[in-house]
Amino acid sequence: MGGQASKVVTVDIGPIGSMDGGAEHLHYVPADLSRFTKICIAIDGVGVRSVLFTYMDKSGNETPLADLVEMVAKIIRINDPCIFNLGTQFYLEDGEDISRISGTYEDDKFIKSISMGTRTGDHGPYGPTGTHSFILPVSKGKVIGFSGSYGDYINNFGVVIEPA
Repeated sequence: MGGQASKVVTVDIGPIGSMDGGAEHLHYVPADLSRFTKICIAIDGVGVRSVLFTYMDKSGNETPLADLVEMVAKIIRINDPCIFNLGTQFYLEDGEDISRISGTYEDDKFIKSISMGTRTGDHGPYGPTGTHSFILPVSKGKVIGFSGSYGDYINNFGVVIEPA
């Protein structure tokens, strides 16, 4: 039989947050993902402006996945808000997969706060408390990508998982 590549089945969970949309909708799943290594979250007194995921590919190289908001402010174009101390970053150790993303949002507006749980601990919450709570649990499987819509802030947020 020929060398046909098997297709990986994925499941989108979400989006959670405002369904009012936003200027852009992003959906990122790197083809060569080994694991996520760093997450940087930029907030201000209003809400979550940006989330940047860095991953290690199967060759061992670290690559920024893409910002869920490609700029922290419309005037400052940067790839990594943490470089300029505009965000909070944390690192994921080998084997420390994301198991939960939770937070709060406002009606028809944007994500106000966000937390990320792993199998070894919690990171967050980052940002002020919003009116409505959300949780994206990943009990079986592995987070392999993210989706979301944004304007000046992240409007909504989702995860892409590869079931176990």
